[in-house]
Amino acid sequence: PDRRPHIGLLELKEAYKPFKITYNHSSGSLTVKSYRHFTSLDDIDFVYTIEKNGRVIRTGSFYLHIRPEGEASTVIPMPKEDGFVTLNVIARQRFASAWAEAGYEVGRQQFNLADTLASVVKFRAADTVSDEKTITARMGSLTVVIDKEIGFITEIRDGKKPLITSPIIPTVWRAPTDNDRAVRQEWEAAGLDKPEFRLISITEGMKHSYPNEDMPPFIQINHEIITAGKPLGNLTVNYSLGEGADIIVEAWLELLDRVEFLPRFGFRTTVPGEYEQMSYFGYGPHEAYEDKRLSSYITTHTTTVTANHEPYLRPQENGAHYGCKWAELLNDGGTGLAVFAGAGHGWDGDYFSLSASHFTPEQLTATNYNWELVPNEDTTLIIDYRNSAVGSNSCGPRLRKKVQICEKEICLSFRLRAVTFSGFDPFLEY
Repeated sequence: PDRRPHIGLLELKEAYKPFKITYNHSSGSLTVKSYRHFTSLDDIDFVYTIEKNGRVIRTGSFYLHIRPEGEASTVIPMPKEDGFVTLNVIARQRFASAWAEAGYEVGRQQFNLADTLASVVKFRAADTVSDEKTITARMGSLTVVIDKEIGFITEIRDGKKPLITSPIIPTVWRAPTDNDRAVRQEWEAAGLDKPEFRLISITEGMKHSYPNEDMPPFIQINHEIITAGKPLGNLTVNYSLGEGADIIVEAWLELLDRVEFLPRFGFRTTVPGEYEQMSYFGYGPHEAYEDKRLSSYITTHTTTVTANHEPYLRPQENGAHYGCKWAELLNDGGTGLAVFAGAGHGWDGDYFSLSASHFTPEQLTATNYNWELVPNEDTTLIIDYRNSAVGSNSCGPRLRKKVQICEKEICLSFRLRAVTFSGFDPFLEY
């Protein structure tokens, strides 16, 4: 109703842009290929930035005379930088036209030049007290409580201040998208919308088996995942603490052959509503999925949880951000909760998919129209190993295997940290 272009139209714009850019990392040669059949690209200027860890370290511009269906090249040398380095090329209108003002962004492409960011984790022993109902670990002002009846973290406090308001539990369900209308019936028949987690065992004092690493003991918890009254798989989760008051979560999921693919796999919790300020290093500023990120790019994005919601007419999965290295949910004073990908072992991947919303997946599933949604005060935070792709199958073929979560063995690890002071720089953790 407010006539803003919908995210789908922004994706379409990038798919239909009248050029394609390729970049040779070794030579620094950048080539622009025109998709126009009858007119040149003389009405377009190109500007570029090179970013390191989300900060611009070099800028430039160039113009290329490119005939219809032709191509031309220039050279942009690759910098020798560590960290996460990207080349961002943006095409803009050189002058006003009947359809756009001068300077209008016609399209863009991003190239990842380097990624040497890797989690550096130093595990640390914590003061741990165990009784019949709970395991409580303390490190400085940080307190973590695991409920022995359910086998999940139920409390994280910085002093007396709660950082979560509900248990951190696994999740396999997403609110079906318009394109999930066919596979939704299979997911619901398999009970993926109502999973149960049956506690099998809790083992305290477990020793890590990683070579050449002297690590303190950790807590290992095993669950069986039940859906529609039948086993779906087995989940093993290790909980450790690290220097800097990190809460380290390492999870292994072994799935039985019951469903073709999962909607998602990750962990969810809720955090206090005061942590409204949202930052992340990953694909944005629009929602981004494995198969829907042409209009998104990797950098440090800042928004709010409220603004992150994408108001589809019919409520559905929305607002996720693929390929995140870290994310923060902070209050106006700059304190709150940070999430980092990986636990520093290299086996578990270096990214996660982020979702933060004032609506739960269950609300989005059950509500027919967006004006019927009532936001929750707290924020639902979901840290996903992956979120299956969102395209096709509404009136076309099923998703391609490579964008389905169809693997039978899944590993996910991440770190949670209390942000206790304003100005915290997540990149100092690498």
